[in-house]
Amino acid sequence: MKKYCDISETLMAVYCQVFNGRPEKYLFDKDHRKKIAFSPFFTKKLLLSPSQFKSSECLDELIKLNSILNIKTADLIFFPVIIQRHWVLMCLNVLHSNMNLFDSLNLTPPEDSERMLKNLK
Repeated sequence: MKKYCDISETLMAVYCQVFNGRPEKYLFDKDHRKKIAFSPFFTKKLLLSPSQFKSSECLDELIKLNSILNIKTADLIFFPVIIQRHWVLMCLNVLHSNMNLFDSLNLTPPEDSERMLKNLK
């Protein structure tokens, strides 16, 4: 097995901010932006059990990201999550109306993958 390093939620949040950066061409035409990544802090809130989920805790990031990137124009929406010092990526593919979970080391048990994707719906 390949060695891998720990990726903290803070580092992944910084990456998401860079990923969502505002290159000059997007300043004038937001319709060109097709990919958006939410922070792992946001994703973690979405993955709580329904009894613990509080939508009010997600609103700030959702409103801020939507005001900058216009979420409804996105083709791919990424949700990174850290699981046992390893990150996986959930992807909402709007173009093909499906959801995927990418785990480079295949460490996520199938039942956890199903639960995460179900919670994201």
